[in-house]
Amino acid sequence: MTREVEAYSDEFSQRFLKDIVEGNRRVDCQLALLSSAIPLDVRAVLVIGFGSGQGAHHVAAVARDATITGVDISTENQRIAQTLFAHPRIQYRKLDVTKDHLDGIYDVVILPDVYEHIPATSRREFHAQLNRLLAPAGRLILTLPSPGHQSMLRNRGEGLQIVDETVTLDDLIKLACEVNGAVTYFNSISVWGSNDYLHAVIERGADRELPLTAQGRIPIKGWPRQSPVSRIWRIVSERSGLGRFLRAWRRRRLESKMAAK
Repeated sequence: MTREVEAYSDEFSQRFLKDIVEGNRRVDCQLALLSSAIPLDVRAVLVIGFGSGQGAHHVAAVARDATITGVDISTENQRIAQTLFAHPRIQYRKLDVTKDHLDGIYDVVILPDVYEHIPATSRREFHAQLNRLLAPAGRLILTLPSPGHQSMLRNRGEGLQIVDETVTLDDLIKLACEVNGAVTYFNSISVWGSNDYLHAVIERGADRELPLTAQGRIPIKGWPRQSPVSRIWRIVSERSGLGRFLRAWRRRRLESKMAAK
């Protein structure tokens, strides 16, 4: 199964290039959550399933003193991330978190659309690994498809990956208990459909009240919305063909950079 998942992930990596060129609303919302939910003074961050590396690179901009470790099962994802989103404070590693041992203690562990791809039968061992990796006052940040979205994909018969579990709030509460934390933030996000994605934060130390600081609160500041100027630009560029030209140009630049690596 591991080889099958790795091969699928290597092939899926081309979707990341498309997202970088054309944009992806789901990723925009994900990055907005990271901007809000990562304390600015953290020192060590782990990104499980870094994909293209865009999210890890965003974390480096948010937490300016943090060392970021990214792990992913895909060799091709590692190549893309090291080419397009290299950063002196980021290390990208190829690793299967359901089987391989990972060292370190992390203030923040991020699972960006990853937890649903952990087999339900492997969750206990995975939770034990997270429990060991998370700092005493650590924070887990998760984004994942909602049960309704997963049900829609199953009924449609397409769009699901090899391992693509349905994750409920009860599942997240169980995860929180098994890493000795608590769910301190949970929200449904409407990306392409109504309530099709979930965002959650699990924290250790949430059983005591702490001073409220700008760096420490989970606050969700609101999701990025297009300005009137952005909407007008999008309409004009698409009708004129300029948008297609710019996307093709960006794709050629990415492909050229990848080929040169």
